[in-house]
Amino acid sequence: MTLGRFFGFFFLFLTVSCGFHRPPVTVLPDAEKEPEKILFIAIDGIGYEMMHELQKEGYFSDFQPVVPLTVTFPSATTIGFTGIFKPLDVGLVPGYESRFYSYKDNEVIGGTPGDIYKIHVNYKTYFDAFRHTMHEKAVMYAFPGVAGKEDLMRTEKLLLESPKKVIMTYLGGTDGAQHLLGRNRMMRFMIFVDRFITRMKKRYRLLHDEPLKVVLFSDHGFHFDRLKMVGTGEIEKALNTAGLKRSRHLVDENDVVVVEYGLLSAGVMMTHPKQREKAARSLTGVDGIDLVFWPEGKRVHMVNSEGEEAYFDYHWSQGGKPTKYRYVPVSGDPLDYFPIISKSGYASGDWIPDGRWKKMTAQAYYPDAGYRLYDSFFNLVENKASVMFSVKPNYQFGGFAALAGTYLKFGHKGTHGGLFRDTSTGMVMTDDPKMNLPDAVRYDEMFKLFLPQVTRAYQRRHGKREIQFLTQPH
Repeated sequence: MTLGRFFGFFFLFLTVSCGFHRPPVTVLPDAEKEPEKILFIAIDGIGYEMMHELQKEGYFSDFQPVVPLTVTFPSATTIGFTGIFKPLDVGLVPGYESRFYSYKDNEVIGGTPGDIYKIHVNYKTYFDAFRHTMHEKAVMYAFPGVAGKEDLMRTEKLLLESPKKVIMTYLGGTDGAQHLLGRNRMMRFMIFVDRFITRMKKRYRLLHDEPLKVVLFSDHGFHFDRLKMVGTGEIEKALNTAGLKRSRHLVDENDVVVVEYGLLSAGVMMTHPKQREKAARSLTGVDGIDLVFWPEGKRVHMVNSEGEEAYFDYHWSQGGKPTKYRYVPVSGDPLDYFPIISKSGYASGDWIPDGRWKKMTAQAYYPDAGYRLYDSFFNLVENKASVMFSVKPNYQFGGFAALAGTYLKFGHKGTHGGLFRDTSTGMVMTDDPKMNLPDAVRYDEMFKLFLPQVTRAYQRRHGKREIQFLTQPH
């Protein structure tokens, strides 16, 4: 890219951003009833293992031990934050990521400099400080260290000046740093974050005579690796072999839209309802794909690259929350759940309460898969997938243009998105010594633990019914 072209794109970002008006921040009901001031800092993409290692080395020592936060599937930012903010009535998100297929428009939209201002994503409005504009987001990946320091300074300014009882800020440069700079550079930056937060809290205590609680959390985990590509070309060949065809639109019954994100360890496809199973099964032979999923009635089916197959069968109460579900084998055990089920005193195919599933599988290689798959297919997203897949840990899925873009920096050092543990376990931690966190926290439980007054206020708006599953399978 020539210098002139670079500056041309830069000023285009600035010009488009100048006409953007930041959306108002969502007002949380009964926030003033929370017993003390709370600062939430969302750290994009930091996994549990990295934060656990930092604490073992003596960093973040004024925080309680970090706890795994099991996130959504795909384990990515747009759907991830939507799942976390579900108890705060965030509603549906248009797609699984910023680039998505729209049934209304019958094409893939989003992810362009113009779309970022036209497509409303609700979770962003809960942050008092967030990267809304295109050039703000570009800095996250072009200069992730600079972006991270900017976000920390915004956080401190808000904390010291805002009268609000609950403050939420976003640290976005961390995701870009992991993708492009790697694990060691990310560890060094997080050490800087620890020291910055320590100094910030001291300055707050000098200026304000009131207690402060700080909560750090992330929207997904991360897997560092030398990654191979699962390209759309291989997927297209597999679809063609099955008598289907890759398309940009759903017109013919055999059309399949493959949505390319950036570079993630998961992907989604849209098909005619009759072709979900055929499209899903066609992917099992594609090199690098680990698991493929598709919904059918009250079930979510899955098959892995070895041909092992099973399904989750769901039962829910009248209020809409699934009370129990079962993992039924067809041939084999694609999630390796049979030993976990047996150790817990159940047999394969038994109906098991949701709470037991959460405890049983929180530390599994595919953590809390039944709940996460249901939420992803039937609840959180407006334009719901026909088929989803998770790739193997040393693979990534996306367009080659995105891959080429990573080499303008230092190459791609890892990614997230998959159902497996590294990418599925974010983190949550607090400096409040009175908080007793469970061994693992599910994404839509976090705000119930830290903002009980606010989450109960939202529940009262819904007739004291827990804000849970907004839709049910047909």
